[in-house]
Amino acid sequence: MVALSADGTKPEVAAAKVYFAVKTRERELDEAYLQWRHRAIQALMAHGASREWAETRVDDITARNELTHEWFVRGVKGKEYAILTDQLHMGAFGLSIEEHKALKGFAVTYKGKKLVYNDDLPPAMTRTELALNTLASTAARDIHLARDSQGFQQVARDVLDAGDVAATARRRLEELTGHPVVSPRNMVKEPDGGLWGELPAPDDTEA
Repeated sequence: MVALSADGTKPEVAAAKVYFAVKTRERELDEAYLQWRHRAIQALMAHGASREWAETRVDDITARNELTHEWFVRGVKGKEYAILTDQLHMGAFGLSIEEHKALKGFAVTYKGKKLVYNDDLPPAMTRTELALNTLASTAARDIHLARDSQGFQQVARDVLDAGDVAATARRRLEELTGHPVVSPRNMVKEPDGGLWGELPAPDDTEA
């Protein structure tokens, strides 16, 4: 606290004030994120999700936002976001986003002669699918940072490599469990819990 009240014209004092300001802002951002995370989990549970699924979904949202931020600062533009997203999904899951939606029974509309599946895929994913999605996004971001990739071509190369990382994990899990990771279960239509599941069991001994 001495630095905050000292002569700000001295370089070392000015540096200390900047340091404290940065740390204070970091704490504020951390607190804001934790508050958002709590509200998001509660909102998902209110719509029928278990706490475990809700936490996994929020982690997936966070990883996705961090990845798309990296894409933005590395020069990705417009329709390239959708191309990269589908490439990453195809690499991780072995099928496109549209094919995955079809498997989960998404409603369809037509844009001209083109069949289009409504709504976003992640809310319909199982916990395991979401975890794999999070791994793919996190791996892509880590590779972008390690390589300092710039522009669509370099970012797309990283996305293919990240898809391979996630696919390796998926195949190993499938080998160990004997079950496919990709599931036809639609978690929007078939949620797995909710706030009611948080209530204590009734006491049968009470009159």
